[in-house]
Amino acid sequence: ARLRVCADGGANRVFDGMPDLLPGEDPDEVRVRYKPDAIEGDMDSVRPEVKEYYSSLGTQIIDDSPDQDTTDLNKCISFITRNPPGPDNS
Repeated sequence: ARLRVCADGGANRVFDGMPDLLPGEDPDEVRVRYKPDAIEGDMDSVRPEVKEYYSSLGTQIIDDSPDQDTTDLNKCISFITRNPPGPDNS
């Protein structure tokens, strides 16, 4: 994917689950390889250590907690619409 966006709780799933899918590889290397470009949502579900980990890798954290009228999925779709992936993103 040229643009990887997670809803806030989805970031936990990527952090925990990706290393399990590649058991022969170093978990930290897997997490770096599959890091999201952005985590979007109201930040009620992402664990603080996961948020800090990805933030330290340059993942954009978008706290959209004032907007409680749309789901985190809708917020992610809106983010992608506003930031379409370009050919230079990997």
